[in-house]
Amino acid sequence: MSTEPNRTADRRTRVTHDVPSRSSNRQQLLWAILENLSEGVVACDAQGTLSFFNRATRDFHGIPEDAMSSEDWSEHYSLYRADGTPMAEDEVPLFRALRGETVRDAVMVIAPRTRDARTVICTGGPLYDTNGDLLGAVVAMRDVTEQIAAARQKEDLVRERELNEAKDQLLATVSHELRNPLTSIVGWTQLLQHSIESDDARVALAAIAAAAQMQSQLIADLSDVARISAGKLTLQREWKLLHEILDIAVQGVRLPAEAKGIALLVPASYERVLVDVDPVRLQQVFWNLLTNAVKFTPAGGTVTVGMRVKPDTVCVEVRDDGPGISAEFLPRVFDRYAQEKSGRRAHSGLGLGLSIARTIVELHGGSIVASSAGAGTGAAFSVTLPRASSEERLSS
Repeated sequence: MSTEPNRTADRRTRVTHDVPSRSSNRQQLLWAILENLSEGVVACDAQGTLSFFNRATRDFHGIPEDAMSSEDWSEHYSLYRADGTPMAEDEVPLFRALRGETVRDAVMVIAPRTRDARTVICTGGPLYDTNGDLLGAVVAMRDVTEQIAAARQKEDLVRERELNEAKDQLLATVSHELRNPLTSIVGWTQLLQHSIESDDARVALAAIAAAAQMQSQLIADLSDVARISAGKLTLQREWKLLHEILDIAVQGVRLPAEAKGIALLVPASYERVLVDVDPVRLQQVFWNLLTNAVKFTPAGGTVTVGMRVKPDTVCVEVRDDGPGISAEFLPRVFDRYAQEKSGRRAHSGLGLGLSIARTIVELHGGSIVASSAGAGTGAAFSVTLPRASSEERLSS
């Protein structure tokens, strides 16, 4: 049992895999127990000839039940250390045990030719008769492939969380440092727009103002992430009619929608639904969903806004006919920093808007979900909020 068994097992030219004598019920029971163990068990005699390997061992190594010579082993599997480098003969747990060593928790990777590699923990030692003479050696192998994969996944999640925490800290610092100079840029730009008569200068200042506004929104997102991470994002609640908040957000995206020739379809009238919300924060959620819809919808497309009212809840849906969201990315669409790296929906940005929107909605006791049938089918985002009870409506 080595990386190249046909080269390193010159003394081990025969495998005997004969079923023990059936003359003893005890032997038959022992045989059945060993065959049905989930752990692999392999034994050799004092000359190093394999004398037994159970079903689990055969499964690990991808070898048939029939006996075979050691020259045939390499056709079925190779052995590696935990780091993926080939295992030398003197490192193979069974051969270590045959030299008289007690093997405890030795890690070995078995790579069969016809199936996935398995990582096993090996424990074993030499076998002696009552006179102290060496009979051979035995090693038991426990499959820990899934446990190792789970541990690595956990480590990856911990690293990802630590990285996100570092990002949050950096973003909090950057947003704080950028806010003051950007406020000055916005203020002076607005002042100049009212005092300069040149058309070219006005166009230039309008471009500067638009860029500054985009940067202001980015900094606002960074500040929100910092507040969310610190648990300091709070709501200033008041009773409001939901359609009034939604209409403000719709009006905020009409100009960019018209610039792309996108039809913005909204109901002719809304049912009057009273909600206990932070209107500024909820407007931020709707504006984010509408802005994304306009951004991802191709020129000449359609963005549809709808509202469904139930006895205890109200749902606002924003639907676009853009490229859609892939099935692989859909479960992560609200994750912080998550961005679809490929496909027609890939865009630059920090991947913060939807994450912030989810937090705001959940702070309101609501939920937000995304749906898409796949590429080319568009996407829909639905925000569900609790509505006022009858008593609350009367008192308001």
